[in-house]
Amino acid sequence: MTNSVSILQNLPYPLMARANSRNEQLMRMHLLPPEQAKFSEGNFSDVVIQQAQEKLIDIQQIARSTGEQERLIKDHQLQHIYKNMYTLPHITLTPLLKAQAIQSAEPVLAKRNQRISRLTAAWIWGYLHQRPPLLYVDFERSCRINRTTPGREHMRFRQVHFTPFDYVQLDKLYIATPRKIALDLLTVGEVSLECSEEKLLEDILTDGAHNGCRTSTLLYVLKETKYIRNRERAQQWLQDFEDKQNQFNTAEPASDKARSREL
Repeated sequence: MTNSVSILQNLPYPLMARANSRNEQLMRMHLLPPEQAKFSEGNFSDVVIQQAQEKLIDIQQIARSTGEQERLIKDHQLQHIYKNMYTLPHITLTPLLKAQAIQSAEPVLAKRNQRISRLTAAWIWGYLHQRPPLLYVDFERSCRINRTTPGREHMRFRQVHFTPFDYVQLDKLYIATPRKIALDLLTVGEVSLECSEEKLLEDILTDGAHNGCRTSTLLYVLKETKYIRNRERAQQWLQDFEDKQNQFNTAEPASDKARSREL
């Protein structure tokens, strides 16, 4: 007969720890098959196991020593997302999952007056394959941030005024939109348009049909915004990019006609 203690232990979210809590943790992270987890009573359902596969893995919670963490990462080929946050090798790194990883590792950012921006936001949306070493964060002008707090050396803060259509909320974090990323690349003085940044900007604009970041939209924003840095440089770059795209689009049909004549 099942006693009250086993009932509390066998809930989908147990209210009492089992005898072998370490095995339970490993199984929840899908690092130990259910059949190898030795519990005194009860088994997890297939639904719970499937849900566990989709969760983030905080490597510091399931392994204390560095050596054990490295062994688990290697043995199970875990994907690194951010800091101590990992996931299973077959899980797709979606923007939501990346945002949740940053949110879990940096709880201080889960505030409405802060926003992930610039190159970090570009990585979250998938325009950068390699995560930038710095964490770019915008915060409202009404908010005061102590930038010298220990543990924030890897963060680059910028005080701005939040406007509509500049961010999207993923879980509890605000993430700059592709349009805002493009405007920052064009106008913020600390981001110079080197080869990599220019390639990133071109990728965002080429994907304009899906992310709403078109050349005409950016030119309109640059024109209507009252105070904006490097306005003329940004407008000239966008005009040159649009001219280059138009030349490419008109040259391609001409080459098709030449091929048809040859045939």
